Amino acid sequence: MWRSIWLNSGYRFIIKLLGIFCVLYFGHIFYWSASDPKGLIFIPIIESEGQPFYMEFLRSTILHSANNVLHLLDHNASIYGHVLVLGEKGVRLNSSCIGIGLFSFWIAFVVAHEKNFKTTITWILLGVLIFWIVNVIRIATLLMSLIKGWKPVFNIEHHDLYNFFVYLVVLLLAIFFNKRAGQLQRPGAHS
Repeated sequence: MWRSIWLNSGYRFIIKLLGIFCVLYFGHIFYWSASDPKGLIFIPIIESEGQPFYMEFLRSTILHSANNVLHLLDHNASIYGHVLVLGEKGVRLNSSCIGIGLFSFWIAFVVAHEKNFKTTITWILLGVLIFWIVNVIRIATLLMSLIKGWKPVFNIEHHDLYNFFVYLVVLLLAIFFNKRAGQLQRPGAHS
């Protein structure tokens, strides 16, 4: 019975998607906890100053890039810790806003499709880059909206609006991936 489930490509895709997502996302949570002296399971050999290196790298690049976008728009913003500040307003980039869950899902989605190595790496990097750019634009736009006093769209909180938008981006990217990556696998298809 298990063999017939595994041999079914639809079931195998779902099992791989969920399995890879869980390993990546919950592995991240475990690593985060294990590297923090105040964490539930502290492992001194991987100790970090507060957060895993990749979280600080992502946060730093998102904040600095949003800061650069604002400077291009002639706004003199500054970064203080995890906060992008313009005038008396600021946007804190919390760990939950970096997108680790989204990155984990996208990586799992692409890997579960069982494409060749080059195609898999290309699509992983493309998706992560697109989500990162969307996050940079979100942070810059959020700070601009605070400074300019923009009203919420349809009374929707910015986090919910961003989630709706980014899920739409994921859906469109997944559709594009399935069409494009499927063409790459067909005999005689040009890449």
